[in-house]
Amino acid sequence: MSDAMASAGRAALYGILFDTGKADITPESKSTLIEIANLMRSQPQLKLQVVCHTGSQGSIESNFEL
Repeated sequence: MSDAMASAGRAALYGILFDTGKADITPESKSTLIEIANLMRSQPQLKLQVVCHTGSQGSIESNFEL
């Protein structure tokens, strides 16, 4: 992730997971979150923008709320 940030100015991560219809992060996401935390600790001046999306299940309204 650090190399991608340095060369492209961004990194796409796909290991942060949520249960369907909920905003609770699943335990399987822990390693990705640790990787992000380590990067932020090593580069405290770094500013991150988080972009995410919901799945295709549920109504547009409920997914918008999430």
